[in-house]
Amino acid sequence: MKKHFGFTLAETLITLGIIGVVAALTMPSLIQNQKRKEASTRIKKFYSVISQAIKLSEIENGPSLYWEFKGGSDTDPEYREEIASDKAKTFEFFDTYLDKYISPIKKELADRDEKGVSKGYPYFVLKDGSYVFFHRGGCFDMTFDLNGHKLPNQYGRDRFKFLLCTAKNNNEYFPNSNITFGPAFQKDAYNLSRTELLSKCKQGHSTYCTQLLMIDGWEFKDDYPLKL
Repeated sequence: MKKHFGFTLAETLITLGIIGVVAALTMPSLIQNQKRKEASTRIKKFYSVISQAIKLSEIENGPSLYWEFKGGSDTDPEYREEIASDKAKTFEFFDTYLDKYISPIKKELADRDEKGVSKGYPYFVLKDGSYVFFHRGGCFDMTFDLNGHKLPNQYGRDRFKFLLCTAKNNNEYFPNSNITFGPAFQKDAYNLSRTELLSKCKQGHSTYCTQLLMIDGWEFKDDYPLKL
């Protein structure tokens, strides 16, 4: 008679148990890596879209260093205070210089309060579903939210702030006049090493995290300190 060899029920259950334990240990890491890849793809795309839009607009509207809000002088303190609270002028700036080169799928005012972004802020939506809130601060401020209204809505995790600066404030944020768009921070951040940026990001200074990402090619490296 022929003998038949196979696994017993106990052996099968033990094997399945081992597989389950291994999966439980590795899945969180795999999920986190996937989140990092998706986040990196989105922030790279955002940076590329805005940078390209600025270059195309400069052909028609001149150097971005000299763009202004219409209806007054950008160097006039009273006028700057006026446009800071006037969403229509903020939209006008966006429509004049950027809108047709970005072609957002939606553009409107935020209809609810979000952590870090107040109700009523203008925003537009890119084709991948990411949001860009914008307003007039010292420069033309843009907050990129890679997953829209979804949580956690925290800077350095799913929100990253950028600036488009004209001549009035360019030298305060960027190392030279050839740069008008980039991460929102003082220009001294450009002189910090990766180790220094990483340390400040770990300490909770989220604006340094965006600078860290830029020098890493918009990749979320394994040592990136904030969980996505």
